[in-house]
Amino acid sequence: MLIGAGIVAVPGDPRSLHAPLWVVLAAGLAFFLAGCAALMQTLGRAGESGELPPDSPRWLLTVQYLAGIALFASFALIGSWAALSDGPIRLSRGFSMPAIATDSSTGRIAFGIGAMIAWVCMLAYAVTGWRKLTGHDKA
Repeated sequence: MLIGAGIVAVPGDPRSLHAPLWVVLAAGLAFFLAGCAALMQTLGRAGESGELPPDSPRWLLTVQYLAGIALFASFALIGSWAALSDGPIRLSRGFSMPAIATDSSTGRIAFGIGAMIAWVCMLAYAVTGWRKLTGHDKA
């Protein structure tokens, strides 16, 4: 995250990065926010579903809501960049699937589908979270 924000220099050769700094920032932010979310759930005594109790402080519910939106946005931005960026993308597989080719087109389609899912999830989370925060939840 600090490298992506330009606070810390890129270790080694800056040309070794295969993505713009804002993508590196989004990836670091995703990890940071996931850790913050786990900490908030622990400190806020979240239930098995991850929901904070209704009597939690308003600021904690708001921070959890904003962190969730930012987390989904980070995933969506990374996937969108991979799907829409210029030039070839390098892909590798962690397991053997001979029936699926791993060329740039296949990778862009996969990242594009993932990005669309992340954008839809972000919007759904934003709407349901806003309803809960404003007391318009009909549950």
